Amino acid sequence: MADEQSKKRLGERIRQARLELKMKQGVLSKQLGLTQAVVSNVENGVSTIDVPDLPKWAEALGKPLMYFFSGEEMIA
Repeated sequence: MADEQSKKRLGERIRQARLELKMKQGVLSKQLGLTQAVVSNVENGVSTIDVPDLPKWAEALGKPLMYFFSGEEMIA
């Protein structure tokens, strides 16, 4: 289980990638086959993404997997 800081950091990276694409949460949720509430909870650090699902999120957001684990100074 991810600690709170890790969940928050991952959520911030997800939100940043989505906003760079000017994509709404509802559009992302449809691409992923999830509800908008799930996307919102991930972005807000309330919940996290299961490791097997991360490639699907990365593909939907057009980012490499390491984007979600790198610091702000290392944007892919």
